[in-house]
This record gives sequence, structure tokens and C-alpha cells, in this order.
Amino acid sequence: TVQSIPGKTFEGKIDFIDPLLNNNTRVATARIEVSNKEAKLKPGMFVSGIVKNDLAGGKTKEMVIPKSAVLWTGERSVVYIKEDAETGAGFKL
Repeated sequence: TVQSIPGKTFEGKIDFIDPLLNNNTRVATARIEVSNKEAKLKPGMFVSGIVKNDLAGGKTKEMVIPKSAVLWTGERSVVYIKEDAETGAGFKL
């Protein structure tokens, strides 16, 4: 979605994800291939989106994480998942 075009949504395919996050915003930039036949999208526009995957053909609900998110401890591999708790945000293995 684009804030300057209310009510209009666009679909596309992720072409590239920048491996570096912005330290202040914790946001990564991505390049998405979108059909823009009506020329509504312009260079430099800020868009928001939802990423969907279909790795298992809809048969399972697999979580996809980058390899760099895994903490390799030698005996096991660990990933921390943020979750909301009654006392605030927490993390679980």
C-alpha cells in the first residue's frame, strides 16, 4: 500500500532484500517487482507491505528466518522469538 494512493493495493514479487538493517528504525529495504502500467508508483515513494510465502504449498505453517538469525552454540542451534506477555514483551527459544 502507498499512503498517497488510499484504497489501492499492489501485488508483486520480492526481487532483492538488503542484508543490512537501519540501526535506528530496524527496517530493511527491499526491491519488489510490481506491474505499474498506470504509472501511479513513482521513484522514491514509501510503501508498506505484507510478505507472504508458500514454501510448503499451504500444507504446513513453516516459519522462515534468515540464516544469520540462528545462534550456533555448537551443541544446538537457537533462535529467540519475541512474544507479548502479561508483564510486557518477552522472548522464548
